[in-house]
Amino acid sequence: MAIDRADWHWDSAEKAFRERTGKQGELTEEQQDEVWRYAADHIGLFLRWIIDNGYEGTDEEIVDQEECDLVRRGEISGVDYLMNNCDGKFW
Repeated sequence: MAIDRADWHWDSAEKAFRERTGKQGELTEEQQDEVWRYAADHIGLFLRWIIDNGYEGTDEEIVDQEECDLVRRGEISGVDYLMNNCDGKFW
């Protein structure tokens, strides 16, 4: 069961993006990626906190420790971790 998912927030993120940019019509792939980042931002912030505080766990089948180290070092964001490793879903 998911606790939170980026796709649950797509509509409000798209609306905010369009209001901010004035974009009408179809979104480019790059613009869609930006909307996904809006939709996932709050989850990514929470994941960053989890990883920074060592609460991500040790199960190698679930947690990619190398990616967690990238988050800790600030080389990728919590949103990047969420989208790349968790399919945009916080379980």
